Amino acid sequence: MKNTGKLKNLVSSKSRHLEKQLRGKFNASTNLIYRALMGDQKALKLIGQMGNDGAKISEFAPKVKDNMLAAIKGAEDLNTTLAAIYKQAGVSGERIEREIQSSILADDKLANQLEELNLDFEGAKSREELRHKQAKEHITLKAWVDRH
Repeated sequence: MKNTGKLKNLVSSKSRHLEKQLRGKFNASTNLIYRALMGDQKALKLIGQMGNDGAKISEFAPKVKDNMLAAIKGAEDLNTTLAAIYKQAGVSGERIEREIQSSILADDKLANQLEELNLDFEGAKSREELRHKQAKEHITLKAWVDRH
């Protein structure tokens, strides 16, 4: 902004980085401010609209921020809770399925062992009956040989 009239702008030349921030981040310039200060209706209207927008934003920002943060936090809580539940359901479901299968195998193994034990018993019983029969026949034969 040029120095005009009797008033001298001593700040702008010493505040170039700050002035750049004003232009870049807030869409305002020293020239716009100077024009408004000098009564330029277009500049006054633009700054007035910016002020109205800023005032509305400042009025509603805390409530909007609180509500949006609550919504975001709620969505986070919902999803992290569901994820934890789903993950645990997966882990527990897999463990339960593993135990069911293990129980089925243990049940089958027991049934097979009982069947094998029964077959072994039947075989042993048959062998004992045969041994006993042969022993009786041997004794009978020996007695017959001894008598003759």
